[in-house]
Amino acid sequence: MLGLGLALMHEHPAMLALGVAGAAITYFAYSMNRGREKSLIAQHDKEIVRRSEALAKTPWENGKSLEVRTGSAKFLIALLMLAASVLFAYSSASATEPRWGVFVGSVLFSAVVLFSVVRLLPGMAKPALVLSNRGFQTPLHGTVPWREVDGINLQQIALRGSTTNTLNFRVENYAEGADCIHWTERLLAVFGLGVLKRKVVVVLLNGASEKPETVYAIARFLWQQNTGMNHEWNPMFSNEFNQAARRVHEFRNRYKDPDASAAGLLSEPDKALKELEQFRQDMDTVNSERRRTISKINWMVALSILGIVATFLWPVVKRHI
Repeated sequence: MLGLGLALMHEHPAMLALGVAGAAITYFAYSMNRGREKSLIAQHDKEIVRRSEALAKTPWENGKSLEVRTGSAKFLIALLMLAASVLFAYSSASATEPRWGVFVGSVLFSAVVLFSVVRLLPGMAKPALVLSNRGFQTPLHGTVPWREVDGINLQQIALRGSTTNTLNFRVENYAEGADCIHWTERLLAVFGLGVLKRKVVVVLLNGASEKPETVYAIARFLWQQNTGMNHEWNPMFSNEFNQAARRVHEFRNRYKDPDASAAGLLSEPDKALKELEQFRQDMDTVNSERRRTISKINWMVALSILGIVATFLWPVVKRHI
């Protein structure tokens, strides 16, 4: 309505009122929707806090675990894709005039989907993730002790009303720490892929029986309970950022007790000064990368806004060119 009013304004000045009314209605609807969204987000956050606090109320002992199930939708979709690609390959080869290019492409696609099906098979009728005092466990990656975990991160990517949730575990020594390694991981490593090369175990939490944020909170709780570590780690940031963030966390843990900190400074002043200098450098690294990331996001938002404005104004500009 706003765009129509602007487009016809030079022919019918009264149409400006239509544009203003459209803007008012749009703003009112947006405000109402934002209010509803904020209310739902607040309720969602309260449920996460309530559930996380209930699970982490007391230290976990051996035998206690949290099972996270995600359903079998991924497996069924993969089977349908495999059937469709095989059928497409067959029809391409058996046609009166075979389309060999399409056939080869379909066969390659079928092989990739089949590989995915094989990787999904171990998880049939099993939890996608089990968190316990021992470590975390997935059907594909086995059990990894918390002492082998170097970082935990929850990635949430929202697109067109749906959110993809993945829980990432940084496992530097996965080959030595895991109790079993699936053969597909060894095959992926040949091509520089998979956890053996990337050192990251990725667990998809879409449709999980627990909210992804709750699973993330409990994973961090158990990681800290068993190792004392709880530093920030993000696979989207550089290795320098993650290493600096870890050292910052360790420094703060060492000096969180004022009395012990004072005693340490007096007993080993040179060592303390070196640690303080390292801490300063690490904070500079962390803050610098955060500023760069925020700057990139701001530029993307600005370009998006300019694109929207240009779309609305183009009908008016076009008529005056």
